[in-house]
Amino acid sequence: MKRRVYRMLLLSVVLLLALATGAIPALAKGPRIMLVYGTPLTRTVVISNWRDTAELMIATNDSMSILHAHLKGRPSLRVAMFWGMEWVHYMQQHKPLAALRPRQADQFARLYPAYGNAPALFVFDSIPGPYTSLIRRIGPQGLAVLARDGIPVRLSK
Repeated sequence: MKRRVYRMLLLSVVLLLALATGAIPALAKGPRIMLVYGTPLTRTVVISNWRDTAELMIATNDSMSILHAHLKGRPSLRVAMFWGMEWVHYMQQHKPLAALRPRQADQFARLYPAYGNAPALFVFDSIPGPYTSLIRRIGPQGLAVLARDGIPVRLSK
């Protein structure tokens, strides 16, 4: 278990550094598949277009310093991300996306739709502690990707 946590932490840091420096091609900047689930969604939304997942990751580069306590009680959705060649092959073999379960994912995050005056945020779960550099504001292009897939980007109080 510890080894997987360290592996995911390292993967997250490497991917974020690569995103920040533009060291990897655009299509490799996003997970191959993303599952978005939880209330208020009535069904799990699968984002399997690699351009969309990359665009969403690129649109979440604006880091914020927010106490996790400020997010407590704020509505959010869960996000399961499937990174790496295993999932590229999964898609190439036309395996059923409906068969995927969040527990199979390589990384997890929370999506906080805009709420009141607070912006929409993407918070990666892989870094523990009261502050994290992995809290990201979602830019307009990322919000457009989410909205296209029927994922709420703003919730009413």
